Amino acid sequence: MSVRAVLVWICLTAVQAGAAEYRAGVAVADSPRATALAIERGRGERVVIMGMDAVGLPHSLPDVVAARVMKRYGLERGALLLHFAGTAASRAADADTLVDLAGRALDAMEPASVLSEVLCGQVFLKPFCPSDRKMAPVHGRIHSALQIAELSSFSLGARRYQYPVQAISFGRSLTILALGSDVPAGYAEKLKREFAETNLIVLGNSNALMPWVDDTEDRIMSTIRAVMHRVR
Repeated sequence: MSVRAVLVWICLTAVQAGAAEYRAGVAVADSPRATALAIERGRGERVVIMGMDAVGLPHSLPDVVAARVMKRYGLERGALLLHFAGTAASRAADADTLVDLAGRALDAMEPASVLSEVLCGQVFLKPFCPSDRKMAPVHGRIHSALQIAELSSFSLGARRYQYPVQAISFGRSLTILALGSDVPAGYAEKLKREFAETNLIVLGNSNALMPWVDDTEDRIMSTIRAVMHRVR
């Protein structure tokens, strides 16, 4: 089955200065940026994995971007992952810029022979890649799903909130599990043990920027299991 992919990025500093320029390929490491990695296998199996170096993320931004991308490009919500590094002193890009970035990536896809190298080109996935960028082969059908865990916590004043859980799998060769908060290392290792057969990457601060609350672990885990079952 043929695979097409491309990585497109934009400098956030240039966006704020009104001089945005979209570029293909690996982003310049020392500039705050937004990136979009689009992957398509055959017909109908598409995902866009986006990342952004920014702080001050508006709470509604992921849902607004996802809704517009779905309407304009027909990409289902579970197939769009938005990861926020929060490591650069840069404001978040506006929704129009991110929607345009996703669209440019979808329109610019070209044949990709080694999908693992394409994935390692996405900046926030590099820590999960070997230093020589030779990740184990990634192949198989692409499945994606997103589900909301309805949570409340006494430590947050019994406030109810929605916690996004998303998974994107490439057959059994690789699964990216994206959670809506920073994830404690111990919890990530627990997930990797439970889903060892999926070659799991646990990615925090995705689709939301929420605090991690210990007393919600069990409820988050039940949603994780449901989402992981859907992408098998």
